[in-house]
Amino acid sequence: MAYTDATKIADYMQVTFTTAQATAAGNLSQIASDWVDNYTARSWDASVTDEQHSYYEVVGLEYLQTYKRPVATLGSVAIHEPGVGGAVTVLTAGVDYELVNGVQGLIRITPYHYGDVVMSYTTATVPIEIVEAATMLAAHWMQFRLHPEMQRISFYAADQSVQIRYRGYDVPVEVLDVLKVWPKGMQLC
Repeated sequence: MAYTDATKIADYMQVTFTTAQATAAGNLSQIASDWVDNYTARSWDASVTDEQHSYYEVVGLEYLQTYKRPVATLGSVAIHEPGVGGAVTVLTAGVDYELVNGVQGLIRITPYHYGDVVMSYTTATVPIEIVEAATMLAAHWMQFRLHPEMQRISFYAADQSVQIRYRGYDVPVEVLDVLKVWPKGMQLC
């Protein structure tokens, strides 16, 4: 799921896109969203279906952490026994499992289940900083599509001698500043 779109990017850039430019911006919005996921070491998608975790012969209570967080609601949890045609046991909320910490995506499952845990859940609303960072990053990349003559140049001076500095494929400092709230690998709580 992209956290931004062509309309938000155009608004941020204060431009109107052609149809082709809007398509390009839409593609860049997904790439920017994926970059933000990688930078923050988590995904901000809204719903997850059939996320699978290995879970074998646990004695005592076991905690699992969802791959995407924070978790707003936990829809279902089931145990799939190993092997083709293995039995599926749907667990009962509040008896067999509970969401212990939604921010960290921690789920507690009662003992003596054997197989793979399969769960469905929804995450909280995408934070505004995440949307803003994805929009800014996609707009930064889109700028080079609108003005390809500046794609590789970060500095140009033509006084007594010509100076040209070429840019790398960097991420603007402004994007990183917005993401300081969610630094890479940050553990919540």
